[in-house]
Amino acid sequence: GEGINLLAAADELPLESDSIDTVIAHHSLDFAANPHQVLREIQRVLTPQGQLLVIGINPYSLLGVNTILRGLDRRSLWHWHSPVSQSRLTDWLHLLGCEVEHCTRVGSVPVAGGQTLRRWLGRADAWGNRHNLAVGGLYILHAIKHVPALRRPRRQWRLRRERLFGLLPRPAPAPSPTPFGQAGTGPGRNLHQRKTRH
Repeated sequence: GEGINLLAAADELPLESDSIDTVIAHHSLDFAANPHQVLREIQRVLTPQGQLLVIGINPYSLLGVNTILRGLDRRSLWHWHSPVSQSRLTDWLHLLGCEVEHCTRVGSVPVAGGQTLRRWLGRADAWGNRHNLAVGGLYILHAIKHVPALRRPRRQWRLRRERLFGLLPRPAPAPSPTPFGQAGTGPGRNLHQRKTRH
């Protein structure tokens, strides 16, 4: 069928929960006023075991520093750019029940020059990924949404247990001991008086 085009705010998606199998967030967090809310919306619409790809700018790279410097100009588009680091994104995803499967970094050095230089830069990216160096200008993060097993709240179990034990017969409470000095009071005393009169 024909493709469906949808234009909407990333922090308030007009989609049903657990309805999308794969989401590609291409710089969706970099220019968001509230990137955490955008991530919550993405997690909401993803199906259980849904796939998430996040592409963002590494703020600790040469490209990240360049975008920050460009953002000093209020007339520039980069003024509204607020990059999210990979470590912070990983923490947010963990809190939302998503597990990071893999993260690749590319663009350790801005692409320039001829084919030989591009080949050398590609090797530099591979070397940085192999040694887990966060120097790539861009990161591509792959995460999966995990849904924990549903558990009945502990309070409901407690109420159910109280109701169950409330149906069982309980032993009758023992009579309270008669205080000393009051043994002659009560019905027992009247019975004793009747016997002595006869």
